[in-house]
Amino acid sequence: MPGYAECFSDLWDHRLALPLARVCPPAEVLRQEGAKSLLQVIKDHQLSMRRDCFAKVLVWAQAAPTAPPQHELLRQFLATPSTTID
Repeated sequence: MPGYAECFSDLWDHRLALPLARVCPPAEVLRQEGAKSLLQVIKDHQLSMRRDCFAKVLVWAQAAPTAPPQHELLRQFLATPSTTID
């Protein structure tokens, strides 16, 4: 997600940046579906977002490069709760 971090004052300390990154569709999906898609993700995952941050994420999606093929696999890995192997 090149450029995504610039949407937030501090990627690691911002309460929304990482949770949104885990559930947000790829930038090309946001480009195609627009604000409605992002708003639905926010509602579905009970996140709250200020308007200025919402706008920054949409602007990022417009300029972001196409995700590599491994992106979806990585998203699934990050979204899956960790397990331990005994």
